[in-house]
Amino acid sequence: MDRISLTRLCGGCITEKNRKDAIMKKTVVGIAALFAAVMLLMLPVYAEEVIQNGVCGDGEDRFEVMWMLGDNGTLWILGNGRMEEFDGYKEAPWYAYRKEIKRVDIEEGIQSIGINAFYNCESITSAAIPSSVKSIGDAAFYRCISLTDVSIPPSVEYIGNAAFSSCRALTNLSIPSGVKSIENNAFRNCSALTSFTVPGNIETIGERAFSRCTSLQSVKLEYGVKSIGEKAFEYCEALTNVELPEGLTSIGAGNPASYSLYADIAIT
Repeated sequence: MDRISLTRLCGGCITEKNRKDAIMKKTVVGIAALFAAVMLLMLPVYAEEVIQNGVCGDGEDRFEVMWMLGDNGTLWILGNGRMEEFDGYKEAPWYAYRKEIKRVDIEEGIQSIGINAFYNCESITSAAIPSSVKSIGDAAFYRCISLTDVSIPPSVEYIGNAAFSSCRALTNLSIPSGVKSIENNAFRNCSALTSFTVPGNIETIGERAFSRCTSLQSVKLEYGVKSIGEKAFEYCEALTNVELPEGLTSIGAGNPASYSLYADIAIT
């Protein structure tokens, strides 16, 4: 029976639009079913019961990156591809559960941590970042005030503006060799940091990069650092020793070597 006669038989209920709508619904249902199946396959791997989940990939990777929140506070980011860039700080799909998130486990295959990804997730104490990650977006961990432990792998080449700003419990942090600059406000108000070494692969330190790191006592800048931005170490009241390398060509206003407030600091 041809389509015309079948359409007439059904009283005109089957049209080209209806046919396309049906195909679209089947596609959406198929994607949802596949996603659910993947989740079910992965559940036995984890000790926690998954209470929320969804997708969080960027662009073409939309359905390639997923998130799951466990009942004991672990947030998993898994899949293959780039995490979504969240233009607004409340846009991350787990933002409503931010006070319940205690640990972030980003698994191998994830290539980036999106802008504002964990903004104001104040209960996070640790974050695991795999060697597949190449960039950490602006304000990615902004105001994660309980974050004490994070290891940035050598694969990371970019750490964004205010990426770890106001992580007030962060006591130790190292910058990998692929990163070429410390962006503005990157570690501002990390008030528990006591010492920091800026490796020689870093050429520039941005404005207010370590401003208000009130427990910071010593800073070592290795050979290769060429410029320090304005007020990079502003209000670092405990800072008593700064090691500056040969080849440093620019020191902005409000820093130990150029601001009278720091006249008693030994510059070596």
